[in-house]
Amino acid sequence: MNSDVVIALSVCVVAALLEGVCAGTGVKAHMRNLKWPAYSPPLWGWYAIAVSYYAIIFSCAYRVLQHSSTTPFRNAALALLLSTVVLNALWNLLFFRAKNLAATFALSLCYSVVVVACWYCLSRFDRFAAAAIGLYGGYLVYANLWGYRVWRLNSGAL
Repeated sequence: MNSDVVIALSVCVVAALLEGVCAGTGVKAHMRNLKWPAYSPPLWGWYAIAVSYYAIIFSCAYRVLQHSSTTPFRNAALALLLSTVVLNALWNLLFFRAKNLAATFALSLCYSVVVVACWYCLSRFDRFAAAAIGLYGGYLVYANLWGYRVWRLNSGAL
């Protein structure tokens, strides 16, 4: 197996483990205690989003690693992609462990800026990776609206 494939897969595995550690226990109980917007996806929808996220992270990491030159945009894209993974885990920490929906929403906005910056860097040298992270950026528009609504629906409950 190609070392770039192994590294890209490792990024995804470590990211998933980090998210799990940050989420902690009691995830289902916390989810049951929240009020949800009518446009919230069912549980299987969240799983589909997670699989899509990891497919995007894998493909972007692999393509960045495959790029032969170490241009500033390549290096920045790699750093921003890894920052995305860490911030995604931090989101779980704030949402599930800290149960701080306002902080979770604020982090989501900052997270979105990192994803846009990653898209910009990727667009300078790899159109496919830029398109992939751009799709995720499109999802983040929905995710931020959803996160804002969850926060407001539960602002007095937590």
